[in-house]
Amino acid sequence: MKILKGKTCHLNLDDPFVRDFPPSSDVDDYYRKLVSHHRHVLKEESRTRILLLRSSKQRGHGKSYSYVLKVYRYMHVYSLRTWWRIPKAEREYWNLRRFMMLGIPAVEPVGFGVEKGWAGMTRSCFLITRLVEDAVDLRAWVYRNKERKDRSDKVVNKVARKLGSYLHQLHEMRFFILNPNVRNILIQGVDTKDPKVRFLDLVLARFLDVGPLARWGQKKDFGSLFGFLLRNGSEKIVDTFLETYLPDPLGRSRETVRRDIIRAVQKHNNKTPIAWTTYTMKRAVKNLKRTVLRKGSKQQL
Repeated sequence: MKILKGKTCHLNLDDPFVRDFPPSSDVDDYYRKLVSHHRHVLKEESRTRILLLRSSKQRGHGKSYSYVLKVYRYMHVYSLRTWWRIPKAEREYWNLRRFMMLGIPAVEPVGFGVEKGWAGMTRSCFLITRLVEDAVDLRAWVYRNKERKDRSDKVVNKVARKLGSYLHQLHEMRFFILNPNVRNILIQGVDTKDPKVRFLDLVLARFLDVGPLARWGQKKDFGSLFGFLLRNGSEKIVDTFLETYLPDPLGRSRETVRRDIIRAVQKHNNKTPIAWTTYTMKRAVKNLKRTVLRKGSKQQL
């Protein structure tokens, strides 16, 4: 790994990426050129930007590497929280490394960079991962398999068993993803009979050793994962998942774990009274903010 330090930026980059995109003598300028790349923008939001970087250098068998660069931008008040927090990109990089050490498939981290501003607050940061070819997210994959009823159940069950095995391994180490959203799980080899599973977007993942916190983390993982799956399928997929997830890493019975999954899904989908009330209040606040912004823009015009 190559460590580059400038006046306001520092970067940790793997050697293959450095060979594909050689850094200039000015590290700060090199950082800004990477995050301001405009050719292949995959997704852009107010504080997040995802880019595709294609290397022109040929590797073995005449292939070249492609990379995904995800930029996090901290603006105004949001940067204040970075005084006591590790930047998102750096957290995600090391979490992906932990997955690799545990033997759990995830996107391959290549490097990260951080730009500091006034008083040491983070202005922006980025994570670089290698592009996963022939892959779609779990949500798109489930919809795709619905159209192929001849192979849908068997293939989906295989993926469910793999997810059960991976989460069991993580939870046994008291490591929780906290957001295994179906959009953050890639299925590679979409048309094969035995597709591979890869995790990404591990910003929130962390160790939770204390009993109540571990049970909370377990329920968060269950709710995020099955919130979509149970809306688009039967509860049989829960039983298939439990075939490889059990015995429960937290020492509870099968019936308790199954009940917790169903309850976590109801909470995730705002089906419980408290979750529904919280969701309704948040939505009302968002609508109010939107109305105020619209009125302000009209008055300026």
